[in-house]
Amino acid sequence: MGGIIDKPPKRATVTSLLTKAIEIDTNLAAWAHLVPPHWTPVAASIIPQSVRNAGIYKNRVDCYTDIWIASTWNTYRDCRILVQSIILSCLRMTPSQDLQGLKTMMAISTAHRLADEICASVPFFLGSQVESVRMKTGLVEYPFAETRPVSQTHRQIAPLMGAWFVLPCLRNLQAGGLGLPSEQIDWLNGQIDRVRVIYFQK
Repeated sequence: MGGIIDKPPKRATVTSLLTKAIEIDTNLAAWAHLVPPHWTPVAASIIPQSVRNAGIYKNRVDCYTDIWIASTWNTYRDCRILVQSIILSCLRMTPSQDLQGLKTMMAISTAHRLADEICASVPFFLGSQVESVRMKTGLVEYPFAETRPVSQTHRQIAPLMGAWFVLPCLRNLQAGGLGLPSEQIDWLNGQIDRVRVIYFQK
């Protein structure tokens, strides 16, 4: 029975899965070009020192219109990273599908770019928060851009819910398998610990 379970998938099955994964990735990538302008993230022009102290990766911070749009973008990135992982697994099982390694390099590059974008969203969600603020939400500072000012709604909601939105994506990146740089993994671990302190005081 164990032999049947451990039997590797047929090449045709893997090739079919690879084709489907690439098709899904193409459709997901197209979505990013169809969103309205106010959905597009903008690089922060002002990053308070308290936000820098709490943790930013590669000095990159992106701002969004609101927390719901930012969360939707990270869900999109999370889905595409999963698809890249499937593509890479299929290519490892069928080397003939990528003789020059171009598909592999493209999948790895895409996954790393999306991971960087998730990291760049963390300061928007968490701001300078490093502990529970309970009802003193006004104590948290946030990065902002000229076209993406920090709304009063964000100041009220993000300290209470921001970490819940971003934690699943951080954990998925932390899980590994994407070949992320060791310094990025260390940063992710630090941010996950930060979320634990914010919500669980641990």
